[in-house]
Amino acid sequence: MLVLPLAACISPEEQRAADTQACSGYGFAQGTDAFANCMMTASNQRNDAEAADRRIQADQDAAARAAREAKDARDRDAWDRRTGQGIYASPPGPTQAQSGPMPALFDRNGNRNYDSSGTYIGGHGIGTLVDSPDKPSPIGMTPTDTVRQDMNSIDDSICRSRKAMDPTAIC
Repeated sequence: MLVLPLAACISPEEQRAADTQACSGYGFAQGTDAFANCMMTASNQRNDAEAADRRIQADQDAAARAAREAKDARDRDAWDRRTGQGIYASPPGPTQAQSGPMPALFDRNGNRNYDSSGTYIGGHGIGTLVDSPDKPSPIGMTPTDTVRQDMNSIDDSICRSRKAMDPTAIC
């Protein structure tokens, strides 16, 4: 068995000479059936050892490949989790047909409610009444009513702030 690891490093002629010397050393005479069996056994043992080495190497390669694939899967999962992709991606929103009619593109003053990419940009200037798809204006309210209501709300907020700092303040 000590000769087998060296078998990969020597030529077939050198291996045959080593086997011949080993079988002769066991006391078998060349040309006899016992010598032929010794040579054949040595060759079979060498072939079996090489096959076992190949199986071990294949098993090691398979284990390394499985470990790499598992690491890659963990890395992909971590990336998907971090970026919101893959199974962590948000489901797509409803289509236009499912969500109903398109909201108003312009406010009551003719200003665009949405920019060129479709993002809601809101009103233009103080007191501008915008038709928001999220909060439609109450029925029966005019733009003036809405502005007055907003101004009253702001005035109340300022008054509360003053009274918080000076309870004797008059609003």
